[in-house]
Amino acid sequence: KYACDNASARIVTTGGKGFDEIMPEGEAAKDSLVSQGIDESRIIVENTSTSTLENLSNSLQLIKDAGGSGDDSVVIVSSVFHLYRAKKIASECGFTEVSGLGSVGRLVLLPHYYVREYVAYLADVFGLA
Repeated sequence: KYACDNASARIVTTGGKGFDEIMPEGEAAKDSLVSQGIDESRIIVENTSTSTLENLSNSLQLIKDAGGSGDDSVVIVSSVFHLYRAKKIASECGFTEVSGLGSVGRLVLLPHYYVREYVAYLADVFGLA
């Protein structure tokens, strides 16, 4: 919906291929957007990352390669529980104007995901990641 409502926005899909996946997440996300009517020319695919830090640092480089910069307005679309940490990491990577758009997903799983995200945040803070 955000992509349809913001027709001039460029989209960066991110994510590499996990051991149990048939294709990289960035490619799958692009295919999903295209199947929903989003023009493929608007989409930049990042398909090598294995972490949020890599998602964002690789995305910044791709944005720069496409003529943009870290000062461009960026909206991170992710799970609602992940946005706080993702936005923090984006700032650390060099993005200066970051907002978030979160999806809730299955409510029964939210407590688990918030605990997992809190542990990941602590790992980031203490340099354990």
